[in-house]
Amino acid sequence: LPPNIKKNRAYRNKTIPEIVKIDVPEKMSVTTVSKHLTRVGTLFEYAGRNGLYEGANPATGMNPKKDRRAHEARAPFTQEDLLKLFHSKEYLEDKHRKSFQFWMPVLALFTGARVNELAQLHLSDIKQTKDGVWVFDINDEGIKRLKTKASRRVIPIHPFLLDDLKILSWVEDLKAREEQRPFPELKEERDGFGRTVSRWFNQFYRQRCGIQVDDRKKDF
Repeated sequence: LPPNIKKNRAYRNKTIPEIVKIDVPEKMSVTTVSKHLTRVGTLFEYAGRNGLYEGANPATGMNPKKDRRAHEARAPFTQEDLLKLFHSKEYLEDKHRKSFQFWMPVLALFTGARVNELAQLHLSDIKQTKDGVWVFDINDEGIKRLKTKASRRVIPIHPFLLDDLKILSWVEDLKAREEQRPFPELKEERDGFGRTVSRWFNQFYRQRCGIQVDDRKKDF
C-alpha cells in the first residue's frame, strides 16, 4: 500500500483491494507497516485474554524485518546543516509564527531529547535541583508518555538557554498567563504531542533551509 492513502487524491476514494492491484510508485514504510501490525496484534491479544476471540493471533510473526538498524536509518546533521537551520530568516529576523517553531529546534539541539519528550513538557518539569542546577525533568507522569522506562532522566539546562535566550523569563511569563505547558498550542494526538512539530520541521522548515536528504533520514 502507498503512504497517506486518505490524503492522496489518487487513492482516497478507492478500496484496499482496488489499491493493491495498482502498481504504486511509493510504498508504505517498513516502520509504518510494523506499527499497524503491532496495533492489530495488541487488539487480538486483548480480545483473547478477555474471552472475545479464540484462536491464534493473526498478527504473530508478521512484522517485516527492517533493512537496517535504527541508527543506520538516520544521518546526523552536519555543521553546515545546523548553520542553515539556525541562521535562517526566521531566526535572524524573528519571523517564527508559532512559539514551538522557535524553541523546539533550539531545545533539541541543546538537550538531544526526542520530539515528543519536549512537546509534552509541563512548566513544572523545568525546575531547580537542591544543588541549584536548573534542569528539564523528562518523565512520564500524568498524560506524558516515554518510549522506554530508561527514557526517564534529568537534563541540565545549557547556559546558552539560561543566559542568552533567557528561557526562565519565558517560563515565568507563561506561568503568569496561567499556562500549564510551554507549548499549549500543541495538542495531544494518537502518538503524543509532537506530531505537529515533526510535520512542520520535516515537511516544510528543513526543505526551506535547503537541507539535502538522501536515503538516510535527517528528521527532527
